[in-house]
Amino acid sequence: VNENGARKTITLVRRKIRYESVTGDLNASKKIASIKIRRFDNDAAKDASEELARLERMSRGKLAGLVLDLRSNPGGLVTAAAGLSDLFLDEGLIVSTDGRGEDSRLRFSASRVMTHKTVKRTPKVVLVDEQTAGGAEIVAAALQDHKQAVVIGTRTYGSGSIQTLFPLVSGEMLKLTTAYFYRPSGQKIQDLGVTPNICIENDAHSQKGKRTNKQFRNRPSCPEVMRVNADYRRDMDHKLASELILDKKAYRKAKNNTPRLGR
Repeated sequence: VNENGARKTITLVRRKIRYESVTGDLNASKKIASIKIRRFDNDAAKDASEELARLERMSRGKLAGLVLDLRSNPGGLVTAAAGLSDLFLDEGLIVSTDGRGEDSRLRFSASRVMTHKTVKRTPKVVLVDEQTAGGAEIVAAALQDHKQAVVIGTRTYGSGSIQTLFPLVSGEMLKLTTAYFYRPSGQKIQDLGVTPNICIENDAHSQKGKRTNKQFRNRPSCPEVMRVNADYRRDMDHKLASELILDKKAYRKAKNNTPRLGR
């Protein structure tokens, strides 16, 4: 019924909508690839691998760098996050879990099977923000710890726990945290999140609902802070990432900037 009281019939057609969790683009002049991952579903690693191969072909084998955009990515499947990390690593631990029982202790390690050799050798920047969580934090942490990428943005959400439901005699269920995710360095992801190598700070990048509980005060401090004007926009993150990739000296310095514990 519209504002005049007249009835209008609308026909709805049901169809399966395919949500693209992975999209990519190439800056043809700078030969810098950009891949946006919105969530980690079953096909995220496979789709990213195919997109990387497509962008490599478009660059005619002259890829200068990669920007991996994980902003506003809420996470998803741990196996998908580990699979994506495996594209850029040929050895070493990606993420581990530890908790109450033996069955909660798992390790996900890189293999040479999935690695994109060309992309592994090129400079990489990972973009994160306060809404980057779960599986996205696993990827950012793994690439940062193995010094395979520079992480730029704001501190991530800090979601790295596993909850398990236990049935009660009354028929109700009790949900308990039974394990935590740990990055390759051994640091827990829960609450701490991932601190970027270069933190962008201004009102536009301020963390909404910033948590001030004691457990969050011990998050690692930013090794480098870039303060930007109030008119700084999210799309400018890509420009900053591209400039860093092309400046080899600045890139090496940022990659070796290690977030420090104790603030």
